[in-house]
Amino acid sequence: VVFDRHLQIPCDPMVGVLGVPAKGQHINSNLNGILLGTMAGPTATGLYTNADKIIGAARSGLSPIADSLYPHMMKHRNFRLIKKAMLLVYPIILVGCALVFIFAEPLLVLWLGEEGSQVVLPLRLIPVPVFCFPNYVLGYPTRGAMGLAKFANISVVFGTFVYLAGVAVLWLTVGINLVSLCLLTSLTEGSILA
Repeated sequence: VVFDRHLQIPCDPMVGVLGVPAKGQHINSNLNGILLGTMAGPTATGLYTNADKIIGAARSGLSPIADSLYPHMMKHRNFRLIKKAMLLVYPIILVGCALVFIFAEPLLVLWLGEEGSQVVLPLRLIPVPVFCFPNYVLGYPTRGAMGLAKFANISVVFGTFVYLAGVAVLWLTVGINLVSLCLLTSLTEGSILA
């Protein structure tokens, strides 16, 4: 294990760069919970937390694909594999996200009980899985193999900056609430992809 002096986090030299996006996502997610708890109350925090757990489950289903692509891409530099992954897997993810968006209420009631219907709005406002797969696949597996892992790190730092600037703008203008933070989270994930 090596210590990365720039990020101040311990990291494995083989896959250390893969931890950077996870750190950015955790910062946003944890700060959302803290901000909602402080400014919007426990109900909004609970709704966000439940939506975030569902999104976290979706992310954990997507990350093994990118985690397995990274070593393969570093060794073989087969960029056609990335194209195949995007053309085969991403449409399935988009259809899945559309189905969850459409049938969110019955699915959440089935999974979380009657209170699940209250989680529909934040879940619909945070279509993070739409951005996660391209962020994962086009981030480190592709840029790392091209020798551009630094730019993948920069995009995550940029996304965190967008998030923090967005929080400041929300706080100064419309205020921090469940809807505004959910929309900001979506904007942040999109900015990482851009």
